[in-house]
Amino acid sequence: MSHPCAVANCQRSSRALCHCCQQNICRDHLIEHDDLLNSRLNPIVDEINQLNDRLNHINLKDALVDTHEQLENWRRKSYRAIDEFINEQAV
Repeated sequence: MSHPCAVANCQRSSRALCHCCQQNICRDHLIEHDDLLNSRLNPIVDEINQLNDRLNHINLKDALVDTHEQLENWRRKSYRAIDEFINEQAV
């Protein structure tokens, strides 16, 4: 037995169950519902594709070299600060 369409004031019988919202809806409202979901989904897909492109263009070797240089600079500054502190305490 068919369920009525879940859209308010629609008298048609449902023809499909939406897997996203679990509502039984008629064919006309299924098309509207699908269009609405796609209009929300397409911008997200575009963002994911842009992010994927950015990730594919990252040069990991350069990123690691830069990070290693930053870490080495921090290490030198830290040792320098410790040495200065010890020298001040010795005076």
